[in-house]
Amino acid sequence: MLKKKMLAPTLVNAGADIKISFAYKPAPSKMYVQRFLEDNAIDVPLKDGHFDAPKERGLYYYGISAF
Repeated sequence: MLKKKMLAPTLVNAGADIKISFAYKPAPSKMYVQRFLEDNAIDVPLKDGHFDAPKERGLYYYGISAF
């Protein structure tokens, strides 16, 4: 599911509040976040454009879809 091409990871503290925002108007009215784990995609619940980072230290991959 994930390609070998990687960007530099963004470092956040365990359990940190992560906010998704866009620098253009109008902002998307719908957003979806998924965390990728091996061959599975797990939906991540958003609340007002925010979600919590996992409490366990590690490297996590996310996909964001905005419409």
